[in-house]
Amino acid sequence: MQGLWYFFGIVVAAGIFAGIAGLGIGYIGGVLWEQLHRHRRDEKLKAKAQAESNFNSGITAPAVSDNVNAPRLQLVSLDSPEVPDMNGRTLTSVRFHTGGIQLELSGMRIDVRGNPLIISGLQRIRFPDPGSRDALCSLIGDRIDAVRAPSAERIEIHFASGSELVMPRSTMAVA
Repeated sequence: MQGLWYFFGIVVAAGIFAGIAGLGIGYIGGVLWEQLHRHRRDEKLKAKAQAESNFNSGITAPAVSDNVNAPRLQLVSLDSPEVPDMNGRTLTSVRFHTGGIQLELSGMRIDVRGNPLIISGLQRIRFPDPGSRDALCSLIGDRIDAVRAPSAERIEIHFASGSELVMPRSTMAVA
């Protein structure tokens, strides 16, 4: 009978030891795996940044398209006094991306980075605060009445419903 108790004791102790050893080996393996992938991810990001800097240093003139009506990217910088003509256009879609928002205005696309302000009545919501996506989507189908650039830093888009979209000029690109 005493041998049976020794056997059970050894089996239980071996099980506990094997479980602890398995947890330790799994933890060490997970840490090593994560470090390996962090290193690989950092190397890929460095290579991508290096490739982009090499690409930007050798900027050439863009190829001219045969299609005159093809959409083209037009950056609006702080130095640019002109604001694209958006009057009368209707907001047809709003797309949310990790880098910002894309507004579709009857064939014109506006990419907005940063945090635009939506003013609807007495409510002021800054993207990406709670409720800002709903406020932006509520503008779909609304017509633009006026576009103002009261300063070199910002653009105000006034909609027929009385809502406004205010965004920094440096965060906007028109295509």
